[in-house]
Amino acid sequence: MNSTWHDSQGMHAPLISIIVPTFNVEAYLPDCLESIRQQDFQGIEIIAVDGASEDATIKILEEAAGKDPRLTAYYLGRIGPGRARNEGVRHAMGEYIWFVDADDLIFAGALARIADRVETARPDILFIDYQAAYPNNKIEPGDGHDLMGRETPPYFTLAEQPWIADLNMVSWTKIIRREFYLSAKVNFWPDPPHEDIPVSCALLMEASRLSLLNQVCYSYTKYRAGSAMGSGSPRRHFNIFAPYEAVLKQAAEKADRGDPRVTEEVRHAFFQRAIWHYTNIFDAGSSGNEPFRSGRLIASEDRREFFSRMHQFYVDFVPPGYQRPPGVRGIKFGLIQKNLYGAYHALAPVNRLRVTLSRRIQFARRK
Repeated sequence: MNSTWHDSQGMHAPLISIIVPTFNVEAYLPDCLESIRQQDFQGIEIIAVDGASEDATIKILEEAAGKDPRLTAYYLGRIGPGRARNEGVRHAMGEYIWFVDADDLIFAGALARIADRVETARPDILFIDYQAAYPNNKIEPGDGHDLMGRETPPYFTLAEQPWIADLNMVSWTKIIRREFYLSAKVNFWPDPPHEDIPVSCALLMEASRLSLLNQVCYSYTKYRAGSAMGSGSPRRHFNIFAPYEAVLKQAAEKADRGDPRVTEEVRHAFFQRAIWHYTNIFDAGSSGNEPFRSGRLIASEDRREFFSRMHQFYVDFVPPGYQRPPGVRGIKFGLIQKNLYGAYHALAPVNRLRVTLSRRIQFARRK
């Protein structure tokens, strides 16, 4: 297996550039970097971009860079993870780029499996599977774990497999061909959380070759204290609406122009993904396993407004001919469409049971 490739000047460059945004992650960063540096596959570079950390993060980066010439760290102002990733791309030299969060881990052997797949299929985007690790040491399959097991060709387009839009829209589930990324002219939005939604969706709409690696390669640290999902402005999750509005507008424009990569089925898939994502945020913390000390992601005083925003998005962006999914999810979608907040709230116990059963089934399948 080749670990390097040659650029137009004949110089060696890594196959994969791993871009790690950092900010006050001293408790997690050493394990994250070690999980990358100790991989069997060595044809990588590691680009860390720090957003003015105030703890020992910078010291950890400096010591790691002194030990491993593949690691380069850039120290900037308080820029947030989205801008840090944008900066990392500017310095990347690899044929592929992978955005890895500093509080997460890469499983042993993952890079070798990824390198083998990208060298074989040469996709624009390679999706990987992941697990979610909670502060109480509980481990769960990642969202979309069952979908990753579907039979697919070695590579395909979104129009051929529109259900791909149901996979997680975070950046770290994707290894992306760098020239393709640059040609798409995308940037992460500046304000977290949910800053990676427009990038992931735009890339899916532009890609000619998608591929799946049905192996758990990544461990996502979910609901840690101080994360962008759980800290910051109490209204931070209202940030989720603008990215999906931009995505649905872009999808509609492409479909209207007859872009073969964005069919009406793709528009439907993105719309359904958006509503599903909204409900996940809205419902988080309602199962009795509160993700943060503050409880739900959406504060009690903001829940009616958030629900109204979901309803307005539904009315404004539902594609022609869209059919709601079956089961409880479809019922929830119908309540959002009709703006029935009280009925949705009453459905919560049923939904908790559905989620519990679904997780038990997933665990049984993994065993």
